[in-house]
Amino acid sequence: MDLVADQYDFNDHAMRRFTEKLKDAIDPVGILAPGKQGIWPAAHRP
Repeated sequence: MDLVADQYDFNDHAMRRFTEKLKDAIDPVGILAPGKQGIWPAAHRP
């Protein structure tokens, strides 16, 4: 998890969870901009 993205914790990180789901739907392999703005592909998340 990105330290800056972790600071925006409103509503139990709802925005980050939404963008992670969107990233997984659009780019399931994680080729396009992995880690940009703290959003990593599912294979690279803890």
